[in-house]
Amino acid sequence: GQVERTIDPSTGKIIDPFLLKVISPHIHVMDDGNLFPFLHSTPAFPEWPFYAKETVDRDVAEEVMMAMLSFKNHDHVGLAIETCRKAAGNDREKELCETQPPVYFDPRARCDTT
Repeated sequence: GQVERTIDPSTGKIIDPFLLKVISPHIHVMDDGNLFPFLHSTPAFPEWPFYAKETVDRDVAEEVMMAMLSFKNHDHVGLAIETCRKAAGNDREKELCETQPPVYFDPRARCDTT
């Protein structure tokens, strides 16, 4: 999915994923029997595992983990930002679209870490 959502900064358009080549692509069959929809070169995990080195303070590791778990609320913010950019009438409005915090586009996309 990341390649399929990547925006070319020079054009502001989503990059055509067919212009890129996945090296040693894997085919992954999901639990429901469907194929994983994106080419990938690493194993497909149902969820991202979290890991913190022993040298990282536990409070910091837990705060980062909670912030990463809240990413699920950011999934459609990128599309909202792109829609905002397309509707912008000038460069200043585009800049506002690009610099607003995610919560501006969706109140669930909060980042309450300190």
